[in-house]
Amino acid sequence: MQRRRLAAGIALAATPAGIAAAAPIRQRVVYHVGDEGGPDHAHWRTALGNMRNHLDVVGDGLELVCLLNSSGIRLLLDAAGNPELGADVAALRRRGARFLVCSNSLRGQKVAREALLAVPEGDVVPAGVVELTRLQQEGFAYIRP
Repeated sequence: MQRRRLAAGIALAATPAGIAAAAPIRQRVVYHVGDEGGPDHAHWRTALGNMRNHLDVVGDGLELVCLLNSSGIRLLLDAAGNPELGADVAALRRRGARFLVCSNSLRGQKVAREALLAVPEGDVVPAGVVELTRLQQEGFAYIRP
């Protein structure tokens, strides 16, 4: 009996009416960038491309955060002087992505927040690993491209 109800529920959900009635996808995701971008920023470009693709598929149903710590903070440092990289970051921000930066990493690498590409003071977190933990406890899925 339960199998029939399950099958009927799946069939209803698969119909156009079932799809239209479904709630919009709601995902909360934190992308973790904590290392050098590699030659020609290849690793960072992959991470930014994954974020763009995620937004393309899920759209408004996605709450997207990129947490930068360790050498990953250099993504926004390099983006401040690299128009192509800066444009990729700016495009993601326009679509609602937030870029959070680890204060410990800034201090340890002697990088001023103002040297990064447009990071508001409120997007600097005390410790990246603590923020990653907090976000996961709040239901954010963790992705490290």
